[in-house]
Amino acid sequence: GLSFLTDADVSNHLTKDELALHCRRRTRGEGTTTQLLEELLLGLIGNGGNDSLGVHLFDRERMEHILRFQRKRIKCIQDMPESFHLHLNRFTPGTSANSVNVHIYLLEGLHRRKMVPEFCPPSRYTGELIGMQYLLQQTGQALQDMHPDSEEIAQLIEEHEDVMEEDEGFSDIRDDPTVLDLGVLHTAPVNINTEDEKAFFNYTRLPRGLYDEVLRRVEGRIEKKDTWYRKSLPPGLKLSITLRHLACGDNYPSLSYNFRVAPNTISLIINEVCDAIKAEFAAEVIQCPTTTEEWTAIAEQFEKRWQFPHCCGALDGKHVAVTCPWNTGSEYRNYKGFFSIVLMALVDADYKFLWIDVGSDGSSNDASIYNGSELKEGLESPNNIFNLPEEKSLPGDDVPVPYYIVVGDNAFGINKSLMNPFLIRNMEHHDRIFNYRLSRARRVVENAFGILAHNCT
Repeated sequence: GLSFLTDADVSNHLTKDELALHCRRRTRGEGTTTQLLEELLLGLIGNGGNDSLGVHLFDRERMEHILRFQRKRIKCIQDMPESFHLHLNRFTPGTSANSVNVHIYLLEGLHRRKMVPEFCPPSRYTGELIGMQYLLQQTGQALQDMHPDSEEIAQLIEEHEDVMEEDEGFSDIRDDPTVLDLGVLHTAPVNINTEDEKAFFNYTRLPRGLYDEVLRRVEGRIEKKDTWYRKSLPPGLKLSITLRHLACGDNYPSLSYNFRVAPNTISLIINEVCDAIKAEFAAEVIQCPTTTEEWTAIAEQFEKRWQFPHCCGALDGKHVAVTCPWNTGSEYRNYKGFFSIVLMALVDADYKFLWIDVGSDGSSNDASIYNGSELKEGLESPNNIFNLPEEKSLPGDDVPVPYYIVVGDNAFGINKSLMNPFLIRNMEHHDRIFNYRLSRARRVVENAFGILAHNCT
């Protein structure tokens, strides 16, 4: 009789290629696979499906709907009597197979059934016929060699596009209540009710109406198109992040937890939105007068409200605290002992900014910043490019007095365009009265800085 081969003998006589061709792993079976999927679903629906903040990441009804619909497909991925899955990658049209190969494999099968004896089979059987048999069992149709530009292909594509596929549970996630709507402000952990104007203003430092106007005007500048890779962030979310950062000075990691946006993305968003706001509102909000009539109207305001005639604005600087820029040493350290940049501004009698210069390092004094600005160039221009009013006598006097800018520091120097206070030493009574009037006029720029700081703290 024949002697039975041991497992060791079989392993010695079989190569890895032969094992890969004729042997395969078996799946767990339809019942076990279904049970494992149900156990996984139960785990995800429970506490195991929550993030670190306790927020549910999965919708129970949606997940159950997906499993219920896809349950009928579980049987299709189990082991079939034929070894189809073993040869799937080599058979699937579009990878290594083509119409010529398919015809050869079909002839090979017919030859094995003694139906085409004159056919010369391939030197090595690869098993693609099993895949052909599987597809024939599933569809009942044999493959046809069709030209890709033929009318039949175009008709099949058109019919396929007209067929509405049944929802398999993967509908648009925008209707999912568990997915955050990034276009509204309630992405933040604080629930800002639009009807609570006080809470909304406290969070964004803008009234609701002004917030909507700003968003409407900068939306076109900060909106990006969706791509196949990811959806763009809505303009409302970008504006909310920027306003919150400007309002309270939160760092990027803190904002990333509040709005669920990566810190590196926030660093780009804030610069983008600030540039958009500047480009949209700069010419409208901060307008330096350019005509004689506009300068005269400002001077009349100062005389009426602060009893200081011929004044065309109050000038001063404010240190804005910043983190020390990299590799700058003490360049940005000011005389108050912290790192800052200087905001120099010209303000009218109604606390409205007429001109600003921002960005100078904190170690610079106001006089040096003013000397390098275009404001000085315009005020002291021999051609009067700012169109300041001509010299005019004060009420009750016949001596012509020029129009000027009020400053509160003698370091600026004395000239016709700047008005400085008298020195404290050896002042007489009328000098004190003048300094008092000048201080009242200069105080508007200090108040303007205070209003600005109050809205951003």
